[in-house]
Amino acid sequence: QRAAEIAYQEELAGKLAASCAEAAAAPLKLQAVFCIDVRSELMRRHLEAQDPGVRTKGFAGFFGLPLEYRAAGTDFSRPQLPGLLAPAIEVTEEAELPLPGKVNQRTRWTELGDKPPAMFGLVEASGPLYAMKLFKDSFFPAPRRHPVNTLRTAQPLTLKKDGVPLEVEERAELAATALHAMGLERDFAPVVMLVGHGSTSRNNPHAASLDCGACGGQTGELNSRALAELLNDAKVRKVLGERGVQIPEGTRFIAALHDTSTDEISPLGCGVTFPEDVSEWLQAASAATRAERAEKLGVQEEKDTEAALEQRSRDWSQVRPEWGLANNAAFVAAPREHTRGLNLDGRVFLHDYDWREDHDGGVLELIMTAPMVVANWINTQYNASVADNVRYGSGNKVLHNVVNGNLGVFEGNGGDLRIGLPMQSLHDGERWMHTPLRLSVCLAAPQAAIQDVYERQAVVRDLVDNDWLFLFRLDDNGGLQRLYRDSWKPFSGEAVEGQV
Repeated sequence: QRAAEIAYQEELAGKLAASCAEAAAAPLKLQAVFCIDVRSELMRRHLEAQDPGVRTKGFAGFFGLPLEYRAAGTDFSRPQLPGLLAPAIEVTEEAELPLPGKVNQRTRWTELGDKPPAMFGLVEASGPLYAMKLFKDSFFPAPRRHPVNTLRTAQPLTLKKDGVPLEVEERAELAATALHAMGLERDFAPVVMLVGHGSTSRNNPHAASLDCGACGGQTGELNSRALAELLNDAKVRKVLGERGVQIPEGTRFIAALHDTSTDEISPLGCGVTFPEDVSEWLQAASAATRAERAEKLGVQEEKDTEAALEQRSRDWSQVRPEWGLANNAAFVAAPREHTRGLNLDGRVFLHDYDWREDHDGGVLELIMTAPMVVANWINTQYNASVADNVRYGSGNKVLHNVVNGNLGVFEGNGGDLRIGLPMQSLHDGERWMHTPLRLSVCLAAPQAAIQDVYERQAVVRDLVDNDWLFLFRLDDNGGLQRLYRDSWKPFSGEAVEGQV
């Protein structure tokens, strides 16, 4: 394993050293902020290739908003942020339409199907009743829809704290904090896209593992819409201007969702559309991304790759609608100039960060204690599920039965609750799709700033010194220096003495 990690780190170091560290000079036409999820790397690369005036950024997909969502007409709320954080703001749809009578009401029949001992008998006894439904789902599947997250309306959103709608000053503070963390406080393009992501699949108890980890296993639809509405609000912009963040009058923020099953990017909100040139760039980038993913999904020989991926997302019998974050291996926090144009094979979490704009080191500390930690969780989940799927994975997805609605899954009709990822998320039937490498973290920041966070934050120090991840400093020339047990050494591709 260590040899494989060194080989990958040498490859990554070579790419970073060869990258162009000069900012593009073409006038800005489009800025697109994507989640740092590794699947965004492909889309960002192909989108930037469409025009020199296109720039992309990477930021955690909840866009810095500490939200929880309460569906209209219900008392139920769900968090829309990483598990490390607690929600502070409630968001609801402005038009609180009553829910249909049967929504969120569980019948005794449904509850019976959740009891593991009764599951197989119930299926055998009720099978004939579902014949027409199975026929319809098999040959005439319904249009794609996300099983949980699709919002019921496209009406504007209302942000509340303790049940009281936020004042304009409070909304401006939320917007200012998000813009600062994203490094987007000046030089705005005419169009700024805030791109959340989510995956579409059918009959999939593990659907949340394909959605946005930064949004608590939900899609990023809600967060991208909420931030776009804040930044398009004239009153909020006025307050931001008084604080030194001048957003040009002609700049328009557009919320969008990247469907990682089909690689389509769609606008979100009531009456929202993309400008014609942006729409053309997105279509071309989507086609190029699908072509790159096609071989791993076994659809490269299909005449219509788009139709093939669309069909996979609607097929209730499809156990591999996409590969999710399989083969993730690195986390890079740096200006985009360090990675722009590099083919990183969809294996790297890309977080934009410019230490020159982070005067107190607060953003670096946030990156090292939140996105970096969550990326390590994801990396460890995949590694453990491959290394020992019996103990740390969840076995055969085809045999899974959902327990108590959403508590977990059994493999078969009993035994222990299964954790981790199923084999179908890791193996294509012939080969592993994830190589278990510990996360290589590369931070473009001064050595002293990284050392300071390492010394003060036990969670960071434990991950580094106990060999859960590799922590490198990325210098302006693309060189790497490694921090390990309070010592800095240039990266040479050799194992550190005493390291496990």
